[in-house]
Amino acid sequence: MRRPDFHALCALLVATGVVISAPVWLSSTANATAYPSITAPTVVPTPQTMATNGQPVVLGTTVQVVADSATDTYARDLAVQALAEVGVSATVVTPDATTSDPAVLVGPGTRADIVAALGATAVPNKSEGYALVVTGNKIAIGGSDADGQFYGVQTLRQLLAGSGATAAVANVSITDWPLIGVRGTIEGFYGMPWSNAARLDQMTFHGDTKMNTYEYSPKDDPYLRDSWRTLYPAANLTTLQTLVNRAKANHVRFTYAISPGPTVCYSSTSDRNALIAKFQQLYNLGVRSFSIPLDDISADSFNCYEDSSTYSSQAQGQAAFLNDINTRFIKAKGDIKPLQMVPTDYSGTSSSSYKSTLGANLQADIMIGWTGPEVTPPDITVSHMSTANSFFGRKLFIWDNFPCNDYGPTASRLLMGAYQTRQSGLSN
Repeated sequence: MRRPDFHALCALLVATGVVISAPVWLSSTANATAYPSITAPTVVPTPQTMATNGQPVVLGTTVQVVADSATDTYARDLAVQALAEVGVSATVVTPDATTSDPAVLVGPGTRADIVAALGATAVPNKSEGYALVVTGNKIAIGGSDADGQFYGVQTLRQLLAGSGATAAVANVSITDWPLIGVRGTIEGFYGMPWSNAARLDQMTFHGDTKMNTYEYSPKDDPYLRDSWRTLYPAANLTTLQTLVNRAKANHVRFTYAISPGPTVCYSSTSDRNALIAKFQQLYNLGVRSFSIPLDDISADSFNCYEDSSTYSSQAQGQAAFLNDINTRFIKAKGDIKPLQMVPTDYSGTSSSSYKSTLGANLQADIMIGWTGPEVTPPDITVSHMSTANSFFGRKLFIWDNFPCNDYGPTASRLLMGAYQTRQSGLSN
């Protein structure tokens, strides 16, 4: 039986769903040289460690941003923007230039001037990690990678307060890294897709809140589902390019998710080549993350006679198809994130021959999405996920259908409940 058409997705695993507001630890009318109240600022998402070391540091109206060729350009530009937001003019200089205080040092955590300014605060040996230390009139941000540099500067934005002559930065030491490797949202619902302007805003919001993934999968984009074999016209590619560029600027993985399931013939060489050709179009735009959801289709019947005579089950056909795409395109390119897929049997904590067959035949590096114990689950626990992992024979990622509103009970409603009842520990 065909599943109901409500596979909208608004979150994979999201560390935060709040809007970043102005810092509350410093009044804009405070004296420019004396801040009697030292309150730890609120940083979202909450850092792994944060210590408040003393009075806020007054910046003045001009600051130097110290960057070199190893500094992420988006992190550097964001530092300049962050200072401008509090009325401070920034000049970018290199580490070998004569640096006058105050200064913001941005770059890899191994750079000599950053190491010296960080002192005893070590840059975590974690993907997307960073250390940030305010010492004297220097703000040092060292990243374990380019993502970490960018997230460190995003934290700096939340530490700044005041304006112009009263602009100051909280005097803190921070070490941070994400527990969840894939976190963000999926535009994967049925009905009118988002506008391009809304998508651009979404990319910026992801950057602000340190989410690293946006999946482009609106079910009513004909080039994604009904006409998936048809290449994009030039005008569509131009629009997609603006999204890819905005995603890159915010360190967001623009993930292109195509849904060939309703018509694909898994054994067909022409169908496999058509999908690779579509992926190549997006690769040419700079996309380095891809997904092939096979949801909301029959788990029991094939679309072509060739498949029914070649494979003993839908799971075997899907695995053969995905493995070929993974080998000939994803792995062959060498610079693409692991391929994602969503199985036809994508929820629940009950075993099935489909789940075990797919898991056993699918190449080990292909990521499998799972919506939880139900299609739209009230909760997801560590026990739920451990059980589901065992059925597929690998660790899954959570494709969380929350807060979806493209199906019966929620149609035409804006769901604004808290994102909760996802148990701590799922990141393990």
